[in-house]
Amino acid sequence: MINNNRKYGYWLALGLGIVIILAFYGKYIFNANEYLYGDYEDSLKNYFTFAWHINYDSSYMHFSGMNYPYGEHLVFTDNQPLVSSTLKFINTNVTNISNGVIGIGNLLLFVGLLMCIIYLYKIFFELTHNVRVSVAAAIVLGMLSPQIERFNGHFALGYCFIIPMFIWYLYRFFKEPSYRGSRAMAVVLLLLLFIHLYYLLIVGALLLAVWFMFLIREYPRINIFTAIPHILIQIALPLVVYFVWLKLTDDITDRPTKPYGLVEYAAHWEGLLLPLGFEYFKPLKEVFGVRKVSLETISYVGFPSLVFIVWAIITGVKRLFKKKIAKSPTYHRLDKPYNERFMVCLIWAVAIVFVYAAFVPFLFKIPWLSPYLGLLKQFRSLGRLLWVVYYGLTIFIVWYIYQKTKHKISLNWVIWSVIAVFAIEGIVYNVQQLSRKNNPYKKVHWALNKINPQNYQAIIPMPYFHEGAESIGATPNNYKIVEESLLLSMQTGIPLQGVKLSRTSIGQTLSQLELGYEITKVAQPLYTKSKKPFLLLQYTGQKPTIPELQDIIPIAKTDSFKLYSFSPKLLELLLIKRATEIEQKAILQSNSLYIFDNYDSTWSAQVFAGKGALQAPANTAINLADTTCKFCNDTVAVSFWLYAKMDGLDQLKLLVNTDGDNYERVQLLNHIKSFNKNWMLIEYKYVPATQKVKLKVIQDEGKVSQNIYADNLIIRAAKYDVLQAMPQFVSKNNRVIFQNTP
Repeated sequence: MINNNRKYGYWLALGLGIVIILAFYGKYIFNANEYLYGDYEDSLKNYFTFAWHINYDSSYMHFSGMNYPYGEHLVFTDNQPLVSSTLKFINTNVTNISNGVIGIGNLLLFVGLLMCIIYLYKIFFELTHNVRVSVAAAIVLGMLSPQIERFNGHFALGYCFIIPMFIWYLYRFFKEPSYRGSRAMAVVLLLLLFIHLYYLLIVGALLLAVWFMFLIREYPRINIFTAIPHILIQIALPLVVYFVWLKLTDDITDRPTKPYGLVEYAAHWEGLLLPLGFEYFKPLKEVFGVRKVSLETISYVGFPSLVFIVWAIITGVKRLFKKKIAKSPTYHRLDKPYNERFMVCLIWAVAIVFVYAAFVPFLFKIPWLSPYLGLLKQFRSLGRLLWVVYYGLTIFIVWYIYQKTKHKISLNWVIWSVIAVFAIEGIVYNVQQLSRKNNPYKKVHWALNKINPQNYQAIIPMPYFHEGAESIGATPNNYKIVEESLLLSMQTGIPLQGVKLSRTSIGQTLSQLELGYEITKVAQPLYTKSKKPFLLLQYTGQKPTIPELQDIIPIAKTDSFKLYSFSPKLLELLLIKRATEIEQKAILQSNSLYIFDNYDSTWSAQVFAGKGALQAPANTAINLADTTCKFCNDTVAVSFWLYAKMDGLDQLKLLVNTDGDNYERVQLLNHIKSFNKNWMLIEYKYVPATQKVKLKVIQDEGKVSQNIYADNLIIRAAKYDVLQAMPQFVSKNNRVIFQNTP
């Protein structure tokens, strides 16, 4: 009878799940290839890397659509390597699906949502044996899943079924532990790592927390000696296999090790218990004084969960203050029904996960501890662990209320009231999501009929963008150039010189950034074996870093963009012309209101120009200048070249004396002007308080094993230009053009 009910409920959950999903999203499902579910930069990038790899890449492990000519390992593109490479195989060897790639990616998200409902149904049926409650609870909790928010851009993290699936696996495993179950979980986790590495954190946290609770509460049935082999198989084995594969297939050795957002993306109780992402609640944030919480950390568990937690806290406090506590019947906890034991372990496990996500990020702010946190540093968005809390908490609440009311006819309405409230919030949530998906996909680019893709080797966006090296990059003032570049590349198959990836090589980044700021040399990546020209796509709403472009006739243009045929030789000629003009004007220069120090008398392992430079360990301050400036009664511009091929660039500060021994701390990365051969030009303007100028560079939490190098300091009256014609180079305000290598 139970089996018949289980099958009946399974088909009912499947059918109603399809109907409800179609009721909300039918327009976008039946026209899946016509819409981009998100229109912001991360969304477009993830569509781009997914589609480009399937349609144009020749390798299954290397992505060539960005960071030309280097490309990138597939793992660091956020394009779901397992999914995209499988579709690539189908596209290459089975049937042409190139025109439907966007739609396939979109549909997979809704398939995942339907599977989420199915797994939730399986869990609830085992817990309640009530088909109606199980189907209803599965649908409403599935449709309120915080991962639906990820449909708008972080597609690899939008598969809603994964956490419920592992809760289901754990339920079955701990009922009767077996190596077969552990091997199955290991294989599934390994496959998930080839979709997104964050599943190691998300699933791993769930598994370890549940194991911890079962070790405490199920002893001696579950003990450390029986647990270790299973934990090694379930978590350690897929982890080792994945990283061995990554080590063997990734030849980059200088990826950044300190990702941004470790503390910023910590979990907060507001993101869990308050509907911060709901439009109706936004006016109430200020009324209640709710602090600002990152979207990365929002995982709303519903109003019934808030009420339940408040009730649980009040009840717990009352019990603590009771003088006499009624004695419960004495029996061992292992004598309790398995469902109850599992659910108690699950609720404590998600509590542990929440504590970890909320408090561990702040350990990274402890200087003596931070260096030892290793792999944990790579998982910056710990707020995503709240997804585990969402599923575990809501499953527990539905089960608990059902257990307390199922034998009391007068209280049957309680469980249905709870489900109804979840349903109402789910309706509001999904209606709100609809507007975010209404972004028609532009299938025809304005420049397609003006170019032959076979004639060009890459697209250079101007202004140049580079996001992916964590602490350093180039971010345009307007993201229209990013959107237009991605669209042009996706529709032509011409790779992008620009970068919007993650953990990009520092060395490659520095060479690419020669295009991202004021251009004073031909960037090394432009010198390739190919003799084909580049396409330079310029957004006219922002001043170009190559001012001479205004003298070149574009091959196509709109009101906002211009498209040029561009080559390294053309840039060489433009720079030679610029250098000649500077040299001629430098001879006639009468300005003497500046101080210049090339540090040629100081030996250094790294030199920008000349014979010497300043060098000091990163854990000490490097003294740029300690001098008297007679013209420093107005705005002064301080500029110098700093060696950039080092860790912790975002921790570099310029110390500028304001009065006596008081110093202003200036974030160096906010004042970059140019890049040249692993060096970056820093320029900072300020009004000195006195004629005494003291300048230092320091790195917060700097390591003694790493050095800071600085060269070519100029302190000048900001309103006057400084032109220099030296044996090695010419420069204008420290923007150096080397004579031997333009």
